[in-house]
Amino acid sequence: MLGIADTLSIHAETMIKLAELAPTEGFTLTVLPDTFGLTLPDPQAILNKIIEGVNDVQPDMVLTLSNPLAQPAIYEGLRTLGLTVPVHGSPAAAHPAVMSRGPEAVEGLYVMDSGGMVNPQALPDDWATKAFQVDFFDRYNAHYGFAPDFFAAVGADYFVVLEAAMEEAGGADDKEAVREALLNLTDVVTLEGLQSYTPDRTYEGVTGFLVEYQIKNGVFEFVRTLN
Repeated sequence: MLGIADTLSIHAETMIKLAELAPTEGFTLTVLPDTFGLTLPDPQAILNKIIEGVNDVQPDMVLTLSNPLAQPAIYEGLRTLGLTVPVHGSPAAAHPAVMSRGPEAVEGLYVMDSGGMVNPQALPDDWATKAFQVDFFDRYNAHYGFAPDFFAAVGADYFVVLEAAMEEAGGADDKEAVREALLNLTDVVTLEGLQSYTPDRTYEGVTGFLVEYQIKNGVFEFVRTLN
C-alpha cells in the first residue's frame, strides 16, 4: 500500500500505527512524508507527489486518510491522472460532505466507517446495533435535514455511555459510583457498536464494528466488516 495523511492528528497517528503493524500483519505500507490541509483549492502539487509514489512503489492500493472536504479533490484527481488501483479513505471520509463535488467525483471510493453510521440501513440484518442506528439516523436526518456521520455518532455516544453509567449507579448524584459504573460497562448499545469498558482498558473506539463501504451512484454501499 501507499499511504498519505492530512494534517488531522488522528490521521497522522493512525498512519504511523499502521506502518508499525505492517511487518507482523502481512502487508507493506509506504507512507509519503507529504501532507495536506483541510481544503485543497489547488490539489495538483499533492496529486503529483502521490502519483510519483505510485510509480515508485507500484502499490495494490492507495490509502488516503483525509477529511471529507479534501477527499473528493484527491480521489477525482488521481483517477483523472490515470490511477486504477483501489483508493481507500478514512472514517472521516464516510461523510455526506464527500459528495460536495458531485457523487461522480467519488464514484468507486472505499471508505471505513466506525459502526457504519453513514448508512446503517445497508448493514446486515443481524448487525447487533442496527435498529438503534437506523432510528438515530432517521431522527437526526429529519431534525437537521442531512444525514449523520461518524462525528455525530461519536458525540451522541458520549451521552449514551454516560446515561448507561448513571443508570447503573442509580443516578447522577454519587460521582464516584458513576465513575465506577463507567469503568465496568459491558455491551452498551451505541451508534458505534457494542461498547465495553474495564478498569484496565477504557478507550473510545469499538473492536468488531469497523465497516467498509464503497460509494456507488451516490450511495454508501456496504462491503464488509473490517475487524
